Amino acid sequence: MLTTVSRFRLKTGATINCWGISPERNFIMELAIFAKKRTTKEGKTFYNYLSTMTKKNGTDLTVSVKFRDDCGAPNPANCPVYIKVEKENANLSSKDYTREDTGETVKSWTLWVSAWELGAPFIDHSLDDFE
Repeated sequence: MLTTVSRFRLKTGATINCWGISPERNFIMELAIFAKKRTTKEGKTFYNYLSTMTKKNGTDLTVSVKFRDDCGAPNPANCPVYIKVEKENANLSSKDYTREDTGETVKSWTLWVSAWELGAPFIDHSLDDFE
C-alpha cells in the first residue's frame, strides 16, 4: 500500500503529490487527465490530453500530456480519469512560441509519459455547491 510521502517539486516550479516508500525513490504522481477531441484539416479525428499541475506559488500550470506509443493513452471515452505515473516514467518539457494574433511569446508545457496505470476513480465535484 502506498502512503503519501511529500509534494515533489519539478525544476519548472510545478508541484505534484507523491506516494512511495521513501522520498528518495518510488515516487508516483497522480494526475487528472482530460481528453479534447480535435479534427485535422483533412477531417481526421484525434485527441489531445490535458492536465493541470500546481506550482509552488499556488498558480496552476496547464500541460499537454503525450503518451509514448509503447504504453498507449487512456481511452478518451473514459476521460476525465486519474492516472498514476512513476517519476522516472515522465518528463516535462517546454517550448516557446509566438501567438499569431497578439505577437506575444508564451511557453507551451508538455508532459511526456512512457508508463502509467489507472488511479482512483474520477469524481466531479464542480457542481456540489449548487442546487
